[in-house]
Amino acid sequence: MLKYLRIAVTALSLTACVLLIALWVRSYCAFSYINGPLPNTDRFYQVASRQGQLTLSERLQHPSDRVVYRPFWTIKNVPLENVKSDQINLGVLGVRWHVADTRSVIRIAYWLPVAITSLFVVILATLDRLSFSLRTLLIATTLVAVGLGVVINLAR
Repeated sequence: MLKYLRIAVTALSLTACVLLIALWVRSYCAFSYINGPLPNTDRFYQVASRQGQLTLSERLQHPSDRVVYRPFWTIKNVPLENVKSDQINLGVLGVRWHVADTRSVIRIAYWLPVAITSLFVVILATLDRLSFSLRTLLIATTLVAVGLGVVINLAR
């Protein structure tokens, strides 16, 4: 039983790694973001992807703000040519954060979560020295991909 759980977690980690790489490559072509509030709060959240960086931000809605945030979640993709560049040097560790009175922002270089998930895959795959075959891993990854495809298709 534990063997199958390890295979499933390895397949999920591998899928997450591949999806992160796809988002990383896409971030150099488009500015993608999802934003909105949590129910019954005055906080507004945004997850954005552009120029090799993943940005997580939280903003507190004040009555004095000129911008009124929408009460629902939105997803947008904008070509990178239409967006002002704000490439920030993230340093050696690939993380930078900023906290102000009404806003908190964390920027993470895509290579960091990709490295963490791939390390996780390698550790899980070699945990019991080749106890499951590549074929089993590919079948599990395919099943996870089909499941994610069904979920996304039902969400449309």
